[in-house]
Amino acid sequence: MGWEHRGNPGPQPRASNMRAVEWDPELELLANRWAAQCGQSIAMGNFALNNDLSFIVNWYDNVEMFDKNDILNYGIKYENRYPSPSQYAQLVWAETYQIGCARVAFQRANGSDVSYKEHFICNYGPTGNIPGQRMYKIGEPCSECPDGTACDTEYPGLCGSEASYDVVYERQLQVKVHQIENVGEKIHLSVLVGVTHLFTTIVSYLIEQL
Repeated sequence: MGWEHRGNPGPQPRASNMRAVEWDPELELLANRWAAQCGQSIAMGNFALNNDLSFIVNWYDNVEMFDKNDILNYGIKYENRYPSPSQYAQLVWAETYQIGCARVAFQRANGSDVSYKEHFICNYGPTGNIPGQRMYKIGEPCSECPDGTACDTEYPGLCGSEASYDVVYERQLQVKVHQIENVGEKIHLSVLVGVTHLFTTIVSYLIEQL
């Protein structure tokens, strides 16, 4: 939405094709297996001092180290560093729309003392952070959603996995009105609404068949 002003340098540009993320149980299972081995975004901390959201916020806050000029050409320079802007980059990688995480606590001996530690791991699909690739398209939020997605009504500015027919209806109506004004046609609005309703009905049917 263009609200992120941090960076090295910043601010971060708006994304026109950012996908809304959904939970994936298979990615969660993989994360559980990684976490059980004490060993891909990985965060470590002291047991009971952090919640799941705090780990993700810490990853996102690495935006402070991210160069806005690398949005269109992600750099390998961010890999193999900790903390690393790569953790932020994965969170805002536009083509990633699935996530599964796991959190595991374990004991660690330090002489006669025993402390409780934890690992918090997230897997993503499709994975991002591909050197030389574009992280996301720069532009008006939700203006270049991938095929099969549309503006998410719950999270404005993101492209949801299911088309919002209210948004489709509104956009089609605006486009049709604009076209009519341009060519000087005089068509009653009720007819226009009927055409738009027919369009959304067709889209609904096609989605049901897929």
